[in-house]
Amino acid sequence: MGCRYRGIHENFGGQTNGVWSAKFTPDEQTLLSSSEDTTIKIWDFETYQCLRTFEGHTRAVISVVSPDDCVLASGATDQTVRIWDMKTGECLRILTDHTRWIFAITKIHSPVKSPILASSIEDQTIRL
Repeated sequence: MGCRYRGIHENFGGQTNGVWSAKFTPDEQTLLSSSEDTTIKIWDFETYQCLRTFEGHTRAVISVVSPDDCVLASGATDQTVRIWDMKTGECLRILTDHTRWIFAITKIHSPVKSPILASSIEDQTIRL
């Protein structure tokens, strides 16, 4: 039994430099992208239109994830993790205790709490 893949071949153009990350939101209706141009974008998956652009990082945004369709988290080479309100675009929190680039942000399911965000960093650590 083989894998089935439905190629879409659409272009979500709009970032002005390399795209580092692309992930669906939990509702699978929108796509998040992060870029070397320091922005994060939310894309409507049906129309391929950009719904919102998030600006605030000062260097390339390497990773982005949304744990719950309400907020998103982004990690960048400016050594920060930012938490954003997906509806308003407001930056809710900036985590500045990282000492090197953030390589990845991911959601971890916890049996006792709501989802936890983990970041992996160039300094060989993982932060929760």
